[in-house]
Amino acid sequence: MRKCFVLFLILPMMVPAQQVKIGAGGGYFGGANYQLFAEVNGLTSDAPLALRLAAEYSVINPGNAPDARRIFVNNATNGVPDKSGRIWNLRADAVLPVKIGFLPNARVFAGVRRADYLGQFEFIGGNEIFEIHNTAWGLGGGLETLLSINGRWGIQFSAGLDYYFDGVIDGHDTAYSPDNDNINPRENFKYEDADKAINQPQLEWRFQVGFAYSL
Repeated sequence: MRKCFVLFLILPMMVPAQQVKIGAGGGYFGGANYQLFAEVNGLTSDAPLALRLAAEYSVINPGNAPDARRIFVNNATNGVPDKSGRIWNLRADAVLPVKIGFLPNARVFAGVRRADYLGQFEFIGGNEIFEIHNTAWGLGGGLETLLSINGRWGIQFSAGLDYYFDGVIDGHDTAYSPDNDNINPRENFKYEDADKAINQPQLEWRFQVGFAYSL
């Protein structure tokens, strides 16, 4: 995450002769979602192609607490379950204007994603606290439009769909791999069981609205 924020700071200095846009927004990506982005326009002389880098944070339901406990920890059932989850998401997109009659300033975008999932589970009164983690790469795309407020400010609306590839799911002292080369699996559980128990990103819709500012 730190590297991405450093890119936000140095991006305008890297391309002083080109238009740079920065912005922030919020919406839905598995839960409440917040985004910061930086965008460089005019990368090619023959097409209005832009490159956008973004960092996002989402608050999510991490999954089924009793199932996660059985699959990653033990078969105990005591305690009242409590849970929380989040996803950090780094995104890089190529953005290109398109003509859609009913949608002004329409653009399509597509690129790569890297999502970092963390689920925290606690069984109050059961003396059990553990975390489940997963990092996944993905691809995605979508459609957006910018409503201009003045020469520099605009309101941006976007919708898209992302797909994330399976990755190792680990927690406590257990890890499940997509090829089922697992580490310390509980009982006869496999990757498919761990995948069903937690809400790691897979095929995800995203909707956002935010402000954009042209430097």
